[in-house]
Amino acid sequence: MKTQSVSRGFTLVEVLIVIAIMGILASIAIPRYMNYIEQAHSTACLAERGVTDKMITLYCNENPDTPLTSLSQLAGVGYMGSQPQCPYGGEYVLIPADENHDSPRVGCSLHYWPGEEAAEPLTSLGSTFEEISGSMINLVQKFYDENGRYPRSWGDYVYTDIGLDPDEWDNAFNGIIYSPGGKRIKVTPAEGYIFYVTRSDGKEKVLKPERNWSLWYSMKDEKWYYRKIKNKNEIDISTLRVEKE
Repeated sequence: MKTQSVSRGFTLVEVLIVIAIMGILASIAIPRYMNYIEQAHSTACLAERGVTDKMITLYCNENPDTPLTSLSQLAGVGYMGSQPQCPYGGEYVLIPADENHDSPRVGCSLHYWPGEEAAEPLTSLGSTFEEISGSMINLVQKFYDENGRYPRSWGDYVYTDIGLDPDEWDNAFNGIIYSPGGKRIKVTPAEGYIFYVTRSDGKEKVLKPERNWSLWYSMKDEKWYYRKIKNKNEIDISTLRVEKE
């Protein structure tokens, strides 16, 4: 005996309901996506400016009698391979030294201009977890794109390969210790701080410094993990909370 499937067309009301639901979802998802893209662009620009600012400081220290008057000078005398540029279309301009800055620095027409920030960034890569970790990720990816391999994962090379000063990163910032290395980036709670983060299965996990546990970012799959890089340890990094003990 043959069976027949029953099918029917959608009514106009049902179609309108589906369209309305899709519109609501789009109104939520699209702005979030655009904010994410904008933040990623800003972070990439911040990382590029951080590297350039370090080269500016080095130039000024080594050439005290030859003032730096343009960013093109850095490339012309070998401090950078080419004139630095914003990865996303902003125009970089050399900002002269002033009473608050011993050396010139870089401004971007899209992502940073003097007077827009009330205070100096906490680190050369920014102040927040999102800025610092995002900038490190971008620097590692840039190194890979330019060299066809990941940076070294031992000694000071974990920092110097991606243009960072190891001495700066001996410190914790807002209770977080940042440690790039090879194809991973590690963040660890500093003494006296605790990490709270939610795993992808919805379970909250706690990291304390005495356990020597860390959160890991994998460059290969672009995901964050708790303790070890394996599927069941994937976390939602947006849930990270850093609190004092």
